[in-house]
Amino acid sequence: IDVEQVSLPKLKSLRMEDVSLDDETGAAFAELISGCHALEELVMTKMMIDFWDSCSVSNPRVCLSNLVYLEFTDTVAVKYPKASLGSLVETSVGIRMTPDQVFHARDLVNRHYGDKQC
Repeated sequence: IDVEQVSLPKLKSLRMEDVSLDDETGAAFAELISGCHALEELVMTKMMIDFWDSCSVSNPRVCLSNLVYLEFTDTVAVKYPKASLGSLVETSVGIRMTPDQVFHARDLVNRHYGDKQC
Protein backbone atom coordinates (compact mmCIF):
# COMPACT_ATOMS: atom_id res chain seq x y z
CA ILE A 1 0.00 0.00 0.00
CA ASP A 2 1.14 3.52 -0.67
CA VAL A 3 0.12 5.61 2.33
CA GLU A 4 0.49 9.37 2.18
CA GLN A 5 -2.22 10.75 4.43
CA VAL A 6 -4.84 8.79 6.35
CA SER A 7 -7.80 10.11 8.28
CA LEU A 8 -10.07 7.41 9.70
CA PRO A 9 -11.03 9.04 13.01
CA LYS A 10 -13.95 6.68 13.77
CA LEU A 11 -12.32 3.40 12.72
CA LYS A 12 -12.38 0.98 15.68
CA SER A 13 -11.01 -2.20 14.10
CA LEU A 14 -8.13 -2.65 11.65
CA ARG A 15 -6.99 -6.02 10.30
CA MET A 16 -3.87 -6.29 8.12
CA GLU A 17 -2.77 -9.66 6.74
CA ASP A 18 0.09 -10.21 4.28
CA VAL A 19 0.37 -6.46 3.81
CA SER A 20 3.53 -5.03 2.31
CA LEU A 21 4.02 -1.34 2.93
CA ASP A 22 5.72 0.60 0.16
CA ASP A 23 8.63 1.93 2.22
CA GLU A 24 11.26 0.51 4.52
CA THR A 25 11.35 3.49 6.88
CA GLY A 26 8.11 2.64 8.67
CA ALA A 27 6.68 6.07 7.95
CA ALA A 28 3.75 4.59 6.01
CA PHE A 29 2.76 2.39 8.95
CA ALA A 30 3.07 5.30 11.38
CA GLU A 31 0.96 7.48 9.07
CA LEU A 32 -1.71 4.79 8.75
CA ILE A 33 -2.01 4.18 12.50
CA SER A 34 -1.79 7.86 13.44
CA GLY A 35 -4.92 8.53 11.36
CA CYS A 36 -6.97 6.01 13.38
CA HIS A 37 -7.66 7.85 16.64
CA ALA A 38 -10.49 5.58 17.88
CA LEU A 39 -8.71 2.30 17.11
CA GLU A 40 -9.65 -0.37 19.67
CA GLU A 41 -8.64 -3.55 17.82
CA LEU A 42 -5.47 -3.99 15.78
CA VAL A 43 -4.67 -7.30 14.06
CA MET A 44 -1.41 -7.64 12.14
CA THR A 45 -0.53 -11.06 10.73
CA LYS A 46 2.29 -12.05 8.39
CA MET A 47 3.55 -8.49 8.20
CA MET A 48 7.31 -9.22 8.04
CA ILE A 49 8.09 -5.78 9.53
CA ASP A 50 11.80 -4.97 9.72
CA PHE A 51 11.53 -1.27 10.56
CA TRP A 52 10.17 -1.09 14.11
CA ASP A 53 12.35 1.85 15.16
CA SER A 54 10.49 4.42 13.06
CA CYS A 55 6.99 2.94 13.13
CA SER A 56 6.99 2.23 16.82
CA VAL A 57 3.75 2.36 18.75
CA SER A 58 5.73 4.57 21.15
CA ASN A 59 6.16 7.15 18.38
CA PRO A 60 4.32 10.33 19.52
CA ARG A 61 2.42 10.41 16.20
CA VAL A 62 1.10 6.90 16.80
CA CYS A 63 -1.52 7.17 19.52
CA LEU A 64 -3.07 3.87 20.58
CA SER A 65 -4.62 5.03 23.84
CA ASN A 66 -7.96 3.32 23.04
CA LEU A 67 -6.47 -0.02 21.97
CA VAL A 68 -7.99 -2.92 23.96
CA TYR A 69 -7.06 -5.86 21.67
CA LEU A 70 -3.81 -6.50 19.82
CA GLU A 71 -3.03 -9.54 17.70
CA PHE A 72 0.44 -9.71 16.19
CA THR A 73 2.14 -12.45 14.17
CA ASP A 74 5.51 -11.83 12.59
CA THR A 75 9.03 -13.14 12.24
CA VAL A 76 11.54 -12.49 15.00
CA ALA A 77 12.78 -8.90 14.79
CA VAL A 78 16.22 -7.72 15.83
CA LYS A 79 14.68 -5.15 18.17
CA TYR A 80 11.21 -4.32 19.46
CA PRO A 81 10.11 -0.87 20.65
CA LYS A 82 8.96 -0.02 24.12
CA ALA A 83 5.28 0.82 24.16
CA SER A 84 2.74 2.06 26.63
CA LEU A 85 -0.52 0.22 26.03
CA GLY A 86 -2.30 0.84 29.32
CA SER A 87 -5.76 0.27 27.86
CA LEU A 88 -4.86 -3.16 26.42
CA VAL A 89 -7.14 -5.91 27.79
CA GLU A 90 -6.29 -8.86 25.52
CA THR A 91 -3.43 -9.75 23.22
CA SER A 92 -2.28 -12.64 21.07
CA VAL A 93 1.34 -12.73 19.93
CA GLY A 94 2.84 -15.27 17.56
CA ILE A 95 6.53 -15.05 16.72
CA ARG A 96 8.18 -17.34 14.20
CA MET A 97 11.72 -17.68 12.91
CA THR A 98 12.70 -17.04 9.31
CA PRO A 99 14.25 -19.96 7.40
CA ASP A 100 17.69 -18.35 7.88
CA GLN A 101 17.13 -18.05 11.63
CA VAL A 102 16.05 -21.72 11.80
CA PHE A 103 19.18 -22.78 9.88
CA HIS A 104 21.47 -20.76 12.18
CA ALA A 105 19.73 -22.07 15.31
CA ARG A 106 20.11 -25.68 14.14
CA ASP A 107 23.73 -25.01 13.27
CA LEU A 108 24.38 -23.66 16.78
CA VAL A 109 22.72 -26.70 18.38
CA ASN A 110 24.67 -29.09 16.16
CA ARG A 111 27.96 -27.37 16.98
CA HIS A 112 27.14 -27.45 20.69
CA TYR A 113 25.96 -31.08 20.88
CA GLY A 114 27.76 -32.43 17.85
CA ASP A 115 25.81 -34.78 15.63
CA LYS A 116 24.65 -36.89 18.60
CA GLN A 117 21.17 -38.27 18.23
CA CYS A 118 19.05 -38.82 21.34
